[in-house]
Amino acid sequence: MQTRRRFVELATISGAAALVPDALGAAARPRAAEAPSSGTRGRFASQLGRPFLAEDDHGARVLLVLVEVSDPAMLGAPGLGGHPECFSASFLGPAGGLRQGTHAVASAGLGRLSLFLVPVGRPDRGVQRYEAAFNCVVPS
Repeated sequence: MQTRRRFVELATISGAAALVPDALGAAARPRAAEAPSSGTRGRFASQLGRPFLAEDDHGARVLLVLVEVSDPAMLGAPGLGGHPECFSASFLGPAGGLRQGTHAVASAGLGRLSLFLVPVGRPDRGVQRYEAAFNCVVPS
């Protein structure tokens, strides 16, 4: 789990990139051939500790940092632990920055995505944890 200090360090580094107009936004716009086909665990795991920009309900950018990629808290079927398409991605960001819902999210490594983000738990010193869950179809 990331500490608040590490989050602040990452936010400071990422904030410098925000000073250059649309720097991350331009880098996060993949060409059609580069767009990720799905949200796989490995692709997200390769982005741990990296910044993501999400858009709030008013189109303002909210900085998030990916801090964990893990098995979902409740697995509905045995044998899904470590499944490449069934996982949770946890981010740290500002408290009150995003409401539960689908948000446009961009990162230099994954491009532009639409993620359903849920604030998890109570904010701690102005930092909120957000989670995106990725489900997979389980054959019966």
